[in-house]
Amino acid sequence: MSLPDSERPVLLHSHPAYSAAFADALRSVSRLFVMLLARVLVVAGVANLGLRLVRSWAAAAGLTDLERQAREGNIMALRTRIFLRAASLLVLLVAGTCAAVLTLVMDCDGLEKYGPGAIRVVLIIGGATLLLGLAISAWVTRVTTREVAVATEALRQGEERFRSLVENLPVGIYRNTPGPDGRFVTANPASARMHGYDSIEEFLRVRVADLYADPSQRKDLSDKLIARGRLEQEEIRLRRKDGTEFWGAVTAQAVRDESGQICYFDGHMEDITARKLAQEALQEANRRLEELATTDELTGLWNRRRLGEMLKTEIDRALRQETALAIAMFDVDQFKATNDAYGHALGDQVLREVARMFRGAARATDVVARYGGDEVVVLMPDTSAVEAVAAAERIRQAVDHQVVSDGHSSVRVTLSAGVAALKLDETDMPDTLLCAADEALFAAKHSGRNCIRSWGQETGEAADETSVNREAVDRLRARVVALSRESREMFVRGVRGLVHAQEARDPYAKFHSENVAHFSACIARAMGLDAQQVAVVRRAGLLHDLGKIGVPDGILWKPFRLTDHERKLMQQHVVVGVRILDQLRFLEREVPLVRHHHERYDGGGYPDGIAGEAIPLGARILGVADALDAITADRPYRRAQPVHAALQMIVADAGRQFDPQVVDALLRWVSSASRHLSKVGDVTVADLCEGRPQETEPAEEVATL
Repeated sequence: MSLPDSERPVLLHSHPAYSAAFADALRSVSRLFVMLLARVLVVAGVANLGLRLVRSWAAAAGLTDLERQAREGNIMALRTRIFLRAASLLVLLVAGTCAAVLTLVMDCDGLEKYGPGAIRVVLIIGGATLLLGLAISAWVTRVTTREVAVATEALRQGEERFRSLVENLPVGIYRNTPGPDGRFVTANPASARMHGYDSIEEFLRVRVADLYADPSQRKDLSDKLIARGRLEQEEIRLRRKDGTEFWGAVTAQAVRDESGQICYFDGHMEDITARKLAQEALQEANRRLEELATTDELTGLWNRRRLGEMLKTEIDRALRQETALAIAMFDVDQFKATNDAYGHALGDQVLREVARMFRGAARATDVVARYGGDEVVVLMPDTSAVEAVAAAERIRQAVDHQVVSDGHSSVRVTLSAGVAALKLDETDMPDTLLCAADEALFAAKHSGRNCIRSWGQETGEAADETSVNREAVDRLRARVVALSRESREMFVRGVRGLVHAQEARDPYAKFHSENVAHFSACIARAMGLDAQQVAVVRRAGLLHDLGKIGVPDGILWKPFRLTDHERKLMQQHVVVGVRILDQLRFLEREVPLVRHHHERYDGGGYPDGIAGEAIPLGARILGVADALDAITADRPYRRAQPVHAALQMIVADAGRQFDPQVVDALLRWVSSASRHLSKVGDVTVADLCEGRPQETEPAEEVATL
């Protein structure tokens, strides 16, 4: 049952006075609450934003410069995450600001106009915005933290790999400061080990200049680096901790700061001591080879090859400048008798002592060379015939009756000499000058030895006499030349008789010497040798088996394999041939070819076992020619082989028994001969011998001696 209005309880808020007061209070409380909430939102948003920014930038700033460069992409990702976080917090700030603005515009009329529902909407929006901002901020924080962790781990691994690579490199890597007191800023362990230090810390305490074998070189290198900005493989001598020195190769780069000033030198160095030692050994070997090619091994004087080069050079200079030039050819008196009586050991000792005396007595401008055997030639630039005789006389007196001993025997040494001076109207001057000196030496030998004779004096005066009848000298010269020619003609006839007699003993060797002489001459021409060299090779081919005259017939004709003893006897034929020919001075160029024509290119031949270029070229040519004729001729133990089979056998042994260059020349000659004959089918020995002189006249043979 409802009560009548007069009996109902009177509510306080329903009273108009009380209702107005309540509304004012409610509006004040609501305004305070909303404004407080807005300020809380603003402060929280700003504080959160600042905190996040500080933490994120601190994490990014914790990376080193090297890591920033190595991981540029990750740093950019971190900055992107920070930007997103700032944006999310900005939403919070905007929301709080909106709430504050709404509060400021609200008044009592607004409360009545919008009602309590508007307040609730503002509160709900502000709270939702705060929660959303916090959620986004938390998500961004987690993602950013994960990205930072991944980037940091990648940087750590990259740094570890880089550090391991640098520390394990065999070359030294370093950074040092410039200046005379420059020191190392950092270095890898190889730098310390290279200089003999136990640790990097100890190495870093050392001044850079103290590591140079020559401290002044540090300044030169520093100046060069500053000027160029970079050095490549600069070779310097360095010093280890224990004081020993080694060679190092330095490559360095100047590092400049933002102002362009050099602040560091970065570089690396390697120990090249082994390489430098190898280079020095190679240079010494090359020097030694050059010395062997131009120096006589026994006496240490220039050899004949070097003399020929220097003689040609000095003649050209004398003709160009119209200056004097003379040579003196010396010979040790009775040297062969010394060898025969006391042996070659004492003979070699005599030659060494004579060479030593020549070096002491000759002038500084003179060129002293061993010409061959016991002959020594002194080339005297800017010297007339009279001056040359005086200089030769000083040398003769320095050697005169000097005693040379090997501890068991001793001999007294004297010299004979012939002097010749250059004449501007002569042709073929090197040979002419040498021949003139040789003729003068011949005259000195026949004048009683231990004296000097001059040839070709322009004044007509002898050097060792006050005056000489020029006409008598010319007559004597003509007589000497005639006697020399007669003796050589007699020799040629005698040698041919010996060769024919030798070949008559061995029916299988008929025409062997003539064939070898012809083959050798053709190969020499194919190799480009001059006419005089070809003539020497041809004569050596004719004489190469002369020593077989001392081999028993039973060994020459034996149809089976020789025993070791028989083979040794057969091999003695080259030594026997040399002993026969060694008596004749004008065959001195042929004698070495005869002696060494059975040497092998690989060093397995006889009698001396020399190899390669040590074998005279003419002897290498004789070896190939001898093999070609031997293979293509009948022998007691086998039938003759065709030329093509012989060539195959010789080519197969090129580089072992035969010189490959000589074999190539042989093939070129045979091919050329085949084309010249327009031969159909295989070339025969008869084809190769076509055009061979059957019997050279003695006069023709002498003309090339």
